Amino acid sequence: MTLHQLRILLAVAKFLNFRKAAEELHLSQPSVFVQFKNLESEYNLKLYKKNGRGIELTRDGERILDYAKDILSRVQNLEHEFVGKPATSQIGPLRIGGTFAPSEKMLPLAIAKFQRAHPDIKVKFSTSRKNEIEERLRKREVDIAVIESANSDPDFTMEYFSSDYLVFFVDPMHPLAKNGLLTLQDLPDTPLIVREDSTATKDLIKELQRRGLKLNIILSCETPHTLKEAVRNKLGAGILFHTVIDGQIKKKRFKLLRVPEISNLLRANNYIVYNKSRPLSLAANNFLSHLRTCKPAMAKSSNVMKTIDYTPSP
Repeated sequence: MTLHQLRILLAVAKFLNFRKAAEELHLSQPSVFVQFKNLESEYNLKLYKKNGRGIELTRDGERILDYAKDILSRVQNLEHEFVGKPATSQIGPLRIGGTFAPSEKMLPLAIAKFQRAHPDIKVKFSTSRKNEIEERLRKREVDIAVIESANSDPDFTMEYFSSDYLVFFVDPMHPLAKNGLLTLQDLPDTPLIVREDSTATKDLIKELQRRGLKLNIILSCETPHTLKEAVRNKLGAGILFHTVIDGQIKKKRFKLLRVPEISNLLRANNYIVYNKSRPLSLAANNFLSHLRTCKPAMAKSSNVMKTIDYTPSP
């Protein structure tokens, strides 16, 4: 049982509706439903039943709800008593991790806002590849992280944070920059530069290969920085998340390529993740709550499909 699951139980009990509970908690409906079912499985209990078009809590559900209210009330009292006092710094630093895409803009903004509200909590922020961040979570070297793409590891609790999109881009002097359009017919002949450990990029490549496209991947890079340098030297077209390249696009250092025929394959999600084998510290719980309040703004800022024209030029 986690505090996150108890908060979900309270919201479901309040609305007797998974969709409305998800909206109040700024979570996806599937995430709320999965966490609710996990709580049922943990105690081998049926906590709700269908009632016409809605749901209602079972007797066991009502009993668990009473415990949840008491536990969350005690947690709230604890936070009111200690959060914001100098003693919070004595519980140790808050260790946050992130993969490259969410670490480019979204996580620094969230951390800056959090530190203004909690100046006595020391924050350590590390950015690395997905498998390295996950390993740090397992070793308890990181308390909470935001990573690209989902992870099915049973040791982790995971919830949706924001959406991002893969984009193709080139140097402004590259021949493809003139029209800014990349078609499926052109794709096999286009030299591509990719991130070697990006799950979203790997999934995109697999799907294109499944459709019979033989891609010309000339270079795999470890970090976004090295990938961008390769593109800057006109080695080919790069593939990165929009949040990683957005600043250079606005400064016209790179040119986005529209790929309208596969625009439906370019979306990917970022997830909040932490180790479920141990409870989060008070500081980490506060940051988790803060991340959840950031979700609407983050989702809005990362909805780049509204700002990138993927439709073909006339």
